[in-house]
Amino acid sequence: MSTEKNFNIELLSVEDIRIQNASINSPQHSTAPGDSEFDINISLKPGINIDQKKMLLVFVCEALSKSRDAQSSMEASCKFEIAYIFHVKNLKDLITEQEDHVQVDDELATSVVNIAYSTSRGIIFTRCQGTVFNRLILPVTSTKELTKMLK
Repeated sequence: MSTEKNFNIELLSVEDIRIQNASINSPQHSTAPGDSEFDINISLKPGINIDQKKMLLVFVCEALSKSRDAQSSMEASCKFEIAYIFHVKNLKDLITEQEDHVQVDDELATSVVNIAYSTSRGIIFTRCQGTVFNRLILPVTSTKELTKMLK
């Protein structure tokens, strides 16, 4: 009889989403030019509480807008920090505790990262409407690249 630990998506739920920071800094009276390009930096900050069966993932996105127009020196920035709290009913079965960290099941990590990234894309897009960042859409990114950010 096998005691293999399998991830079950039905045992994962999003318990809370908290927007910790949603700031946009742009020059006064700036408009949203159609010729802006964006430099986007994304990071993920994980946390875990094994006893409460909870995982935390803070999604951080910082973007810089630069006009392509040589006549304009408009530069704006934005920063979003969105915290996701997940409840995993069988979390203890899906982790391996090591000396200085906890190893989480790959399928669980992948699911949590994908949920946070895609939800953040929508939140950030809607929050940026009517601003210089109204064309900011987070790029489609591979799950492999996202999970690398956790390590």
